[in-house]
Amino acid sequence: MNDPSRRVGVLLNAVPAIKAISMQLETAAALQRALHGALPPQMAASVGVLHCENGVAVVAAASGAAAARLRMLAPRLTRALRLADPQVREMRIVVDVSRQPRVRTERPCRLDETGMAAWRQLANSLPEGPLRQACRALAGGQERSGLQHQPLENQEGEHDGDHE
Repeated sequence: MNDPSRRVGVLLNAVPAIKAISMQLETAAALQRALHGALPPQMAASVGVLHCENGVAVVAAASGAAAARLRMLAPRLTRALRLADPQVREMRIVVDVSRQPRVRTERPCRLDETGMAAWRQLANSLPEGPLRQACRALAGGQERSGLQHQPLENQEGEHDGDHE
């Protein structure tokens, strides 16, 4: 019995209270796998099984829209949950906004000089108007460090040579 996972398993099964918790965790993991296996892949990250009590599996969705989609899929999902745990009779859906996928907060990529030159060239080739101004703002926005993270609408009137 040199395998550490076997030793942990023996220890978990030795204490009745821990064994009961271990069995609940195994059931919860099986329900989670069954739910994710029955969901479209794009939904799996924002949906999860919270718990299962008295035959009711409580499933959390990250938004009202995800919850509505789960309700449409409820018969199929309930069957999948029942296969993982025969005690499941029904599924209840709740909205849990803390499950929303994390928004990436990385800094935007900066253009190198070749990219900046391409934006300037495009701006110079366009007729005067909003599109030309936007291209100039994109090219000029990175050159001015103080304006690099401001939306274009906040930079109005701050462009040199916009009016030729």
